[in-house]
Amino acid sequence: MSSTGSARRVALVVLDAGVGFAVVPLDEEIAVVAAALRALRPSVRLPDALVVATGESLEADIILTTDRRLARLPRFQLVR
Repeated sequence: MSSTGSARRVALVVLDAGVGFAVVPLDEEIAVVAAALRALRPSVRLPDALVVATGESLEADIILTTDRRLARLPRFQLVR
């Protein structure tokens, strides 16, 4: 929380094949999944863990990335 007492709102932009782009707000479920991933794989940075967790939350079939390290995780497909 900031000094004014208002909470920050965080969201990720995702590509949906049927809709285009959508903004997905960060919620408690996504945060918990991201924290669990970081507990299992400490080398995964928080922003990356949030992307993975958002994909899990949306039940994504694949998550596209240009990051070779992330491409090793399930559901990721490397884009070249």
